[in-house]
Amino acid sequence: MHRNPNLLIVFSVTLTGIMGVSSITPILPSVSAHFDITPEQASMLITVFTLPGVFLTPVFGILADWYGRRRVLVPVLTLFGIAGTACFFTESFDALLVLRGMQGIGAASLGAMNVTIISDLFHGQDRTTALGYNSAVLSLGATLYPAIGGAMALFGWRYPFLLPALAFPTALLVLLRLDTPKADRSLDVAAYFRGVRKSLRSRKIRTMFLLSTSTFLLLYGPLLTFLPFLMEDKFGSDSLVIGIVLASTSIGNLVSGAMLGRLSARYTPVQMLLISYLIYAGALLVIPFMPQAWSLSIPAILFGAAIGINNPNIQTLIAKTVRPEQRAAILSINGMVLRLGQTTGPLLMGLFFAFAGPEGAYILMAGMALLIFAWLRRMVM
Repeated sequence: MHRNPNLLIVFSVTLTGIMGVSSITPILPSVSAHFDITPEQASMLITVFTLPGVFLTPVFGILADWYGRRRVLVPVLTLFGIAGTACFFTESFDALLVLRGMQGIGAASLGAMNVTIISDLFHGQDRTTALGYNSAVLSLGATLYPAIGGAMALFGWRYPFLLPALAFPTALLVLLRLDTPKADRSLDVAAYFRGVRKSLRSRKIRTMFLLSTSTFLLLYGPLLTFLPFLMEDKFGSDSLVIGIVLASTSIGNLVSGAMLGRLSARYTPVQMLLISYLIYAGALLVIPFMPQAWSLSIPAILFGAAIGINNPNIQTLIAKTVRPEQRAAILSINGMVLRLGQTTGPLLMGLFFAFAGPEGAYILMAGMALLIFAWLRRMVM
């Protein structure tokens, strides 16, 4: 399965979509120093990138249902590449924020479109396995990009912004090689939106949306955005060390994602979701108390393992619940709420950080993970 040509192209889309955050998180302290701005202001490079997805991801999903997956993917990949590469040449922080916002528009549909295409191509346990492979590839990229970004930043904070140029060959592969189902244009517009509305009323779908938001809030707030500042302040870590520690998150994700097919034969999706939130809580709780910079790799690996279990199971449950002709729209709305978590995570963590300090902020985030565990367990009992 992992050698399927279409799946390999989807993996390229996955790797493109995640580079927009994971490759630049190690440079946030350098950007803060270069422009003489606060860590909270530097974290806006994450916020403005993820914010367009909150509003535009469902729009792209509807367009993909109506006009086909490929006709949406090629333009957005091209925009991602142009705006992202242009960040390398900017001379002001305001211009950098504008270009990051444009790059975020290009990235808005990528995380949902890859899952949609996998759900189109595979069914049953093969779908879960394929989504697990995609999660493993995402983890591999998330492992490499922080380390690559941190290493490139040793030559200057601008250099990681050359990576988005990789979106151009990916767009060409999608245009020439990707085989996706043809859009169903026979469905009445009103009937299509009635179906989407009916799916959105489903308790299961709403629950999955909430879990997606919470997962990426926990990932982007305490881990990807503020862990670099914690490492610099507490241990004096440089961008390369920060990148390597952040990359270790993906080791756990890679392992659990690759094993997801076997895990799904033993545990139900809900059981795996419950386990993931316990792991989130434990990992976040110990981060501020680790004695050395390198020891932070331990909770980072655990956190990554939880993501490798959590995210594909959410996607599988959504794909099983909705009809194929509405799949891109619903999975894109899931991408929207996921982006909401990405966007609010740094803001909420910044608030906790300002009022409770580093230790208190991580304890509060761990408590949030435990509350979600308790709520989900009560719902399914």
